[in-house]
Amino acid sequence: MKKSLLYQPVKIRNIEIKNRVIMAPGANLLCSDTGVMTQEGLEWAKARAKGGIGVVGVGQSLVNPTPPAMSGFVIDLTTDKSINGMYRMTEMIRQMGAKSTIELVYMDFGDIDRSDIEMKEEDLSKIRTENSTGINDKLANKMPADLTIQQINRIIRYYADAALR
Repeated sequence: MKKSLLYQPVKIRNIEIKNRVIMAPGANLLCSDTGVMTQEGLEWAKARAKGGIGVVGVGQSLVNPTPPAMSGFVIDLTTDKSINGMYRMTEMIRQMGAKSTIELVYMDFGDIDRSDIEMKEEDLSKIRTENSTGINDKLANKMPADLTIQQINRIIRYYADAALR
């Protein structure tokens, strides 16, 4: 019987991946309060790589400052403080024979330049515990505004700075 293509190596340009099993990124809730990967998060990634996944998605990583209530939820790439943990994680994944990817995320809870939407700890903490639509409820009646050139350039800078890290 022929081996499934799913478990055969694939080459993308100069990168060889041991199989075609690719883990989608997500928020694994294994970061510290400062957005740095914890030992538990490192072990989580290692287990997936060791289990045979070809490409491990290490999770959502924020490129822009976010409300404090999001701490521990995602990796914070707005400062250099996350570099050591991310390096350790990618090395651990590589040693298990897998590759790693990261999802760079710009997360804006309403227009951060507007002061008419006040996000509170209890609103954001519902994301973790209840999968509530509390945030959507607060924003539901707000019409999105067009981005200015200045806002677009700021978002581009956020992504560029995070990618450099």
